[in-house]
Formats: sequence, structure tokens, C-alpha cells
Amino acid sequence: MFRLLIADDEELERRALRLIIERNGFAGVEILEAVSGTEAVQQAIGHAIDAAFLDIRMPGLDGIEAARHIRAALPDAVIVIVTAFDSFDYAREAVRLNIEEYLVKPAEEQEVIQSLHKAMAASSIRKLKVERERALDRKLGRLTEYLESELCSDMAIGTIGDARLAEFYSAHEFAQTLSFFGVLKPAPVLYAGALEDTALRKAILARIERLASLVLKRFGWYALVSATESGVALLAISWDGSAEPKASAENILLEILARSRTDLGIEIVAGASVPCAQPEARFLEEATIAASLARKDAPLVLVDPAALLSSSETSGDDHLIDRARSYMVAHLNEGAGLERMAAELRVSASHLSRKFRQVTGCTFMEYGARLRMDRAKTLLSSGLYSVKEVASLLGFVDQAYFARVFRRLEGRSPTDFRSGKSTEDRK
Repeated sequence: MFRLLIADDEELERRALRLIIERNGFAGVEILEAVSGTEAVQQAIGHAIDAAFLDIRMPGLDGIEAARHIRAALPDAVIVIVTAFDSFDYAREAVRLNIEEYLVKPAEEQEVIQSLHKAMAASSIRKLKVERERALDRKLGRLTEYLESELCSDMAIGTIGDARLAEFYSAHEFAQTLSFFGVLKPAPVLYAGALEDTALRKAILARIERLASLVLKRFGWYALVSATESGVALLAISWDGSAEPKASAENILLEILARSRTDLGIEIVAGASVPCAQPEARFLEEATIAASLARKDAPLVLVDPAALLSSSETSGDDHLIDRARSYMVAHLNEGAGLERMAAELRVSASHLSRKFRQVTGCTFMEYGARLRMDRAKTLLSSGLYSVKEVASLLGFVDQAYFARVFRRLEGRSPTDFRSGKSTEDRK
């Protein structure tokens, strides 16, 4: 159905136009009428017309003002001005409003027919264009939804590819925005036992995930947030494209940490990459390592992507060993072996072992044992954990073996260390 509005304060003129249209076989045309500019605007907007024949001289709003209001509300409507005044000023204003036709009364029947044919053709073209744009929007919407879903799945397992990330940024036109990767984790010392329970761990992470999404949205950041096996990964992007978003990554993350503590009763720690124009996929891994380095007394660790790039370009061996150290810290409770760590860092185990000794002056095993014992001393000193619990937290299945390693490196048993007794006290 094609809706046509005829607006003229003279009834004879309205009838004449209606008669011309009806007797020339314009099937499927619904004709509406208005006797003033104000009524013309109301009818046009109320019925979402496709075209309008507007007289210029009408009570209230004149035809030009009515056309301006109609054009604002219905930008695709075709407007034809019909008037008894062949005025240059009217014609000039009509051009400014992108009015398709300008007819002078009394218009010939053939002129009216031609104008209506043009109006219907123009309306059809515009509708087709709008439908194509909507179809494209729907297609792009499905594409972005798919990319978001895939990216969230990738984030959940920590294997984002640069190609997928670039495709996501391109689809959203995020090229000039600031972004950062972040990882949120329940404080490991406080929740180590709870995280072993799969159902409880998922419940805790789901609450952290929802909170992070809400806080980021409130600060005006677009975010993809996904629960991982042991934490919550996020990619945050300044939604308005501003180079100076309302809140920095640090402020946002601190807000999430504070809200988690006060609203959820959950102590969490966080790691993140410093915002940049478009982070690389590997920055998620750096954020994960940063989160593993965070502690209750220093719950937020930020990583500078520029510094990471610089170190990787200027000192390959040092950068490799730095990453190995970070990996060992992040996996202290797993007792990650050399082979597994080498696979994660994409180097051979023999190469990693040789470079590790060259840079640190000790073997991989010695360095790992020292890290675990340093952590053991921190946990034992807190007085919150028994020797058995500390051994378990650090991934030792055999408490006796843990005690032997501790004594070898510290010169006393973990029990004596916890109670504050020295070797001399025992004598």
C-alpha cells in the first residue's frame, strides 16, 4: 500500500487531485487529506505516509514549514509542492529541503500523473535501499554476535588468535579506541580450597563476571567478559571511541575489586594490560600472568604492552627467562615441569633449561623449589595454615617430601618455622 497525503485548504483542489489519481488507475494508493499545515504534519507522521502533495499557502503552518517537519520525521517520504504562486523564494527553499517536485496551479492532469509516478518510483527505490541497509545491518549484527561468541570462547581457554581479534575490531570499527585485557581471580590464598569444588568455583566466577560487566558498562566501556577455568577474562574497549574514556583501566579494575569485596563478599585480585589502541592477542596471556603475581596486599598488577614489546625486541634470552619466571610464579601450586613450561613458551625444553641456567645462575628445578619455599614461608608466617595445608596449596602430594625440601633450603622444618623456633632452639 502506497500512502499519499493531499494537503490543501481548498476543498476543490483536493477533490481535483483525488479525481485525477483515481480515474487514472493508480491501484494500491491510499489517499489521505489535510486542510492545514498542522493537520498535514499530524496525518503524515501518524500514518507514516510515502508521499505528500502540499499546498504552500495554508492556515497555520505553510507548506514549506509542514514539509520541514515531515522531512525531519520521515526522511524517506517524497514531497511535492503544489501552489498557485510561482515564487523563486519558495522554489529555493524547496530545493534546500530536497523536495522532489514543484508544480504550479492549475497543474495539468498529465503533470500530476507524472509527478505521482515519479513519487512512487522514488519511494520504491528508497524503500528498497532501506531494506537492503537493514538486511546488511542484520547480517553485520549476526557477524558481530558470532565474533563476540567466538572471542569469548577463546578467552575462556586463553587461546585468542591475532587474526580473530583483528576481525572483531574491524567489524566493530574500534580502530581508534583504547582497549585493555584484564583477568580477575579470587584471591588464591583465601579461596584455594573453594576453587577445588567445581560447582562452587563456577558460582563464584559467575558472580564476578556479572559484576565486572556491570561496572564496565557503568563507566561507559564496551566489554567482553568470560569465565575461565580459574578466573574471569575480559576485553574492555572505550565504547564512545574517546581517547580519554571516563575512567582509566586502573580505576575501573580497582572499582571492581572494591565492589566484589563489599557487594559480593569475595576478595579478588586482578592483572591487566595498560590500555592501547588495539592490543595483541598475547596481551591476554600477559594479563593472566600479571593476575597470578597479584596478592591480597597488592591486588592489582598492570602490564605495559610497550615495555613488553621493547623487551622482546631488545633482549630475547632475558625476555624468555622473564616469561619463564612469571609462568613459574603463576603455576606454583601445580609444580609445572620443564617440558610443560617449554611447550607453553614455544621453545624446546633443552634450550629453555640451558638459557635459564645462563641467565639465573641456577637450574630450573632449584629456582622452582626456591620460589615454592618462599611462598611456603609467607603462608606459614601468616599462622592461618597448617603445614599440611601449605603443602597442599603449593601442589605437594606428599607432606613429608615437602618438609624435606623445606628443611634442605631453610635449615629447619616447616613446623619449627611456623612456630618461630630456630635450629638452636631445638638443641
